[in-house]
Parts: sequence; C-alpha cells; structure tokens
Amino acid sequence: MKRLIMTLIFATTTTYAAPNSYRTNCCEVTNAPKWLTNFKLSDIAAKMERDMGWSIRRVKVIFHDTDASFSGAANLNFSANAFFSPARQTIEFKPQKDLETFTPTFRHELSHVISNQKFKGAIPSWLEEGFANYLGSKRKVDYKWLAAQELPDASRLSHPQSDATGSQMHYQLSTATVEMIAKRCNLKDLLMLTTGSKLTNYLETFCKIKDINAEVRTWVKSKA
Repeated sequence: MKRLIMTLIFATTTTYAAPNSYRTNCCEVTNAPKWLTNFKLSDIAAKMERDMGWSIRRVKVIFHDTDASFSGAANLNFSANAFFSPARQTIEFKPQKDLETFTPTFRHELSHVISNQKFKGAIPSWLEEGFANYLGSKRKVDYKWLAAQELPDASRLSHPQSDATGSQMHYQLSTATVEMIAKRCNLKDLLMLTTGSKLTNYLETFCKIKDINAEVRTWVKSKA
C-alpha cells in the first residue's frame, strides 16, 4: 500500500517534456530531429564555448518542419540553413538531415550568439561572418573565385542581407580577411583584448596590420 501511494505521488508531480524538445545549459530546444539528443547538442555547444571563452546565456533553438516555414521566419534574400535573431535570442533551422551537416551550421550560429552576448558590437559586421566561418563552421574560402573578382573595401562590408556586393562576396571576403588576421596574430588573444574594446583598435598594434584592405588583397592573390 505504501509503495502504491508513493507511485501515485510520483506520477502526479512529475512532468514530461515532449520527446523532441528539451532544455540544456545553452539552449531551449523545440522540435529537434530525433537523432539530435540533448547530449549531442550540449557537446557541440560546450566546444564552441571553450573556443570563444564564453558561457552562453540560454537561447531558443527552433527547428522548422518545412523549408517554407523557415523561409517565412528568416525573410532572407539569400539561401541559408539557419539564422540567429539577436532581438529574439533564437537560432532557427530549416529541416536538418543529419548530425554531420547540422554540426558546422550550429557552430556558425553559436558564434553569432557569442558575438552578440559577449562582444556586444566590438566585432565589426565586416568581420563577424568571417569569424563565424573560421571559428564555427570551418568553411573554406574559394580563393580562385575571389581573386578573379573586383574586391570591394573589406572594411565597408555590411550584413550579408543588405550588402550591395552580394552574400557570396561578403562571406568569402570576410572569411579570407579573418584567415589573414589569424596568420598575423593569435585569434584567441585578439578576442580576449576585444572584450574590453573594439577589435579594430588592435589590428595595427597587436596584429601589425596597418592597411586591412591592401593586406587582404595581397593575401588573396598569394592564396589563389
């Protein structure tokens, strides 16, 4: 009888989350694919936090059921698999196929989260996508393509959504610029300095880069 009473008390006081929704230290996850467990997601986030020296304040991670639903929420003028909304503190995904393709995209978006929460505008918009690619998704630059283009002023790139040069140029040139900076100075040390001031304040003094545009053009040509 005592065991039955305890069982009834447990049953009435325990709540169960939906099998594809859960909460971790970094994220409140909604509608996750069945293959993405809270342990796998937490592991990816923990590695990104270590790389960028920050404990993420919990954000919402939303998985859309259809591409159309994602496109309506994203309202982007270029193709993307996910986006981060600073205003809502959400990362939203189009339907994901597997962990292998999800992981770099998630790391990329977490880089934006940390840039927003930790650096608060200290990383300029013309470098943020480069950092998200270099530190997050590890996406490579197509230097042959980039060298064949008329390169705009790298320091005048805006958000890829509004950049007049186009999203491809933005991502490629921003990432190439970060790769060049990484060869001149330690990025982790640079980011530590950036928590107290604008990153651009340290490009000349810490990284010995006097003219970012001249140097990135030379870099692109040397890598093509």
